[in-house]
This record gives sequence, C-alpha cells and structure tokens, in this order.
Amino acid sequence: MMPRPVDVEAAVVAFLASALAATVGTSRPAVTSWPLEGVLVRVQVVDGGPARAVVLDDAVLSVEVWAADSVAAANVASQACGLLDDWQGSGGVLVYAASASRPRSVPDPVTQSPRYLFTVSVTARRI
Repeated sequence: MMPRPVDVEAAVVAFLASALAATVGTSRPAVTSWPLEGVLVRVQVVDGGPARAVVLDDAVLSVEVWAADSVAAANVASQACGLLDDWQGSGGVLVYAASASRPRSVPDPVTQSPRYLFTVSVTARRI
C-alpha cells in the first residue's frame, strides 16, 4: 500500500495557533461576526500534487488574515508568512520544507474588511 497524504492543513493551524496572537482555524468568519474583534487567520489546502518519490507530499495552502484594521491584518500576515517560510521539522507531520509568498492586501469581498492573503507550499512526508 502506498503511503497516504498527511493532514498538512491541521499541522499549519496548530503551528500558527501556538505562535500568533490570533484565532486560527479553517473557517471563514460568519457574516454576523463583523466587525471582527481581534485577528482571525484561516488556513485551507488549495492544491497539491501526486506523491513524489513515493513518500513526499506536496501541498499548497492559502492563508487569509482578517482584522478590524489593515495595520493589524498586515502585521499578523507578515508574522505568519515569516513563520511558515522558515517552518521545518514536526508539527504533527514531518515537514521538510515550506515556502511562503508575500502577503497582499485583498479586502474581503463580502464585508470590505481588511484582509491579507498569501500562499505557502509545503513538502511533508507521507505516512
């Protein structure tokens, strides 16, 4: 049996939740939650590829950061980007490498609240 993909999404959520002053999860804030109190970070796997060398799992994740003001959103997005760009080791999964893109301002399309987005490519070991 070929090794299966790991839950990179849960590993990134746990890693960021332990390092950021923000609520980190996989859900978008409910429309009734606006205006936001604090900072919210959403992590989602948005792409990936077939197994490489049988045991390597490549995933692309989207990271969104919302806050009541753009300065707070930009600061937390920058912190998260730096943390993930340097992430290796174990976060519930064995991560070999991670590479994050530069955060960009993309206001929330529903609420027009400040939101920063970036992607991160992760290579982890399949189990």
